[in-house]
Amino acid sequence: MTLKEFKNNIFYHASAKQNRESLVLLHGLGGTGYAFKRLFLALEKKDVSFIAPDHPSHGKTIESDFVKYVEFILNLLTERRSERFIIISHSFGAVYAELLFERAKERIDQIMLVTPLLEARKQTKGMGLFTYDHPFLFDVAGNLMSVLPQRWRYPDYCRLGKKPYPFYWMSDMTHCNIREYFRIQRFVSEKRMTNIDFMSFSRVHLGKSDTITYADLTEKLVRGCAQKVVVHEGDHLYPLKEHRIFEDEVFSILKEKKYV
Repeated sequence: MTLKEFKNNIFYHASAKQNRESLVLLHGLGGTGYAFKRLFLALEKKDVSFIAPDHPSHGKTIESDFVKYVEFILNLLTERRSERFIIISHSFGAVYAELLFERAKERIDQIMLVTPLLEARKQTKGMGLFTYDHPFLFDVAGNLMSVLPQRWRYPDYCRLGKKPYPFYWMSDMTHCNIREYFRIQRFVSEKRMTNIDFMSFSRVHLGKSDTITYADLTEKLVRGCAQKVVVHEGDHLYPLKEHRIFEDEVFSILKEKKYV
């Protein structure tokens, strides 16, 4: 059974099972913890303890402060008696994975970064690169689009299928405060990959057809510092679209680290 809790202005899904070891699932920009719904079921069958929070300003989470959010995750793990944990992050979730690593690396057994946003200007091409090179555009877009009505419906990622990324993006923005979405995009545009210790602890999984964080650019960026790099045929959303591949890779790590 998956629990749904709201505490300290943060909403999260969690397993009823509470073990000494847990999995921390970190969704991407504009998404919610519910992105991992199908993985919840597989983990519960194996009695694996997990938490999957909605990031600041996303989904049902009200809190907007990154530091308070990371503190909450660590405190929640302690309350659930989890002494060790593995991080599985998708896209922008890599930002929180790095913050968790900086605060509690002695408790982390492994980090899996799936199509991660690490240094956007070195992972982007074309119009995307132009936008990240001119971050003031995110402020303009946020001010303009924040006047539009926001539909707060919780997503069903199990129906994502092969939907083209632009259509996913347009609907996914309804799960994140629009002004905050662009504020975070500006933060991403200015982020630099400086914590090599964090990267050497991480396994990076890329989508060959990714047009958000291009696999060739990302592989070049992390080459020589990431623990391992794996490239798939999928795109930026392959953990949602190609769920079976993603699930197999997660359980491969869980078995290696003796979580199952």
